[in-house]
Formats: sequence, structure tokens, C-alpha cells
Amino acid sequence: MLPLSFSLRLITRGFIFETLNDTLALFGSVKPNDKTNEYKNKNYQSHLKNHLANLSTI
Repeated sequence: MLPLSFSLRLITRGFIFETLNDTLALFGSVKPNDKTNEYKNKNYQSHLKNHLANLSTI
């Protein structure tokens, strides 16, 4: 198992890189990664569906 500080560093670097990549894509410097964005959208939609399903059972 990785030490917590190392894991947090990897997560932070991944987040910073992803944010930088999205920012550069906004200004046209790089092409956005369509597959990643498509995955994120599908993942977010299923996340919302789960919340709605949980609310309807209350």
C-alpha cells in the first residue's frame, strides 16, 4: 500500500494536470480529450440517476 502523502500527491498532480489540460483546451492550445469527457458525462449522469432513485425510495 502506498503512503498517504504519496497517494495525495498523485491525486493532486492528476487534478492539476487535468485542470491545466481543460484550460488549454478552452483557449484552443490542445484538443480536448473527447473520450474522457464522454466518460465523465456518463459517469455524472449515472451518479444523478442514483441520487434520484434514492430520493424516490424515501
